[in-house]
Amino acid sequence: MNVSLADKLKELRKSKNISQERLAEYLGVSYQAVSKWENGVTYPDILLLPDIARYYGITVDELLQVEQIDADKYFEECNSKSEALFRDGKRAEIIPLWQEAYKKLPNDIQVRTARLRRIEYRKRG
Repeated sequence: MNVSLADKLKELRKSKNISQERLAEYLGVSYQAVSKWENGVTYPDILLLPDIARYYGITVDELLQVEQIDADKYFEECNSKSEALFRDGKRAEIIPLWQEAYKKLPNDIQVRTARLRRIEYRKRG
């Protein structure tokens, strides 16, 4: 279940049993601002995210509920799919597979290399 940022902020505050005023004071904002965040009317300023996360003892990724990806496992899954597509003669589906992997893991050297190899293969063949 994907919880909205507003719900996550409210859940975290209530789990610590603190008031909107207390959180607002810590962050240097008004309690009305905290209320607007929790009701989904506005979002906290991006510069406040590290302070909010630190206050609750979590990371910004956890606060924003960013999907955690096991890069090695994901690469192996893509590589297996890519090999199966190649064997099945579905070569046109290989590049989109690696492009999607690149979107999820843009800094992973294995993904970048695999993507470039597939593009080069297509240019040659």
